[in-house]
Amino acid sequence: MTMTDHSIIGLCYVLITVLLLICLKASNIATHFKIGLIVLMSSFYIVTWEQVRNLKGWSTFSPLPESFRVIWIHIREDNKSTGEAGKIYYWIRALDEVGLPSRPPRVHHIPWNLEAAELAETAKARLEAGEVLNGRLSNNALIRQEAQSEQSMNDKDPLRAGEDQKQPQFEFITVAPPSLPTKIIPIQ
Repeated sequence: MTMTDHSIIGLCYVLITVLLLICLKASNIATHFKIGLIVLMSSFYIVTWEQVRNLKGWSTFSPLPESFRVIWIHIREDNKSTGEAGKIYYWIRALDEVGLPSRPPRVHHIPWNLEAAELAETAKARLEAGEVLNGRLSNNALIRQEAQSEQSMNDKDPLRAGEDQKQPQFEFITVAPPSLPTKIIPIQ
């Protein structure tokens, strides 16, 4: 969040507080109830502010875009002691129509499974070796998703249809280094 975002959030809080005070001043509610509402609203702002501050930088639940530049990958396996499910985190930038990164980096995560973890581990090793990688939804995943959607349309139980869906599979492609024009060295 930028400073402007913080200012806008602060102004929204002030506006809502002013509206509450105007409504309470015009109402015939008991004074102790008015004070209670003001304290409740103030504590709500403090809790909301802390929660928004804690959300900055968390990964998104939204699916990965069809094509993206991979910045980094982090693999977290299932934790047997706590029972926490594993996840694979992709720090990516979405690509525009030309194939260049167009948006700021964003962290996405997908559930951990062996196939996705092996693919991510291979891509991570390539990143560590200095390769620049783009990712894109593989054709096999598109065909699998279409077949699953047709199958789920035929299923009568909508809850069961969502259980069998697999995560989309991505393929990682090495980005060729940019071709720069030759430099002409002036003669001295």
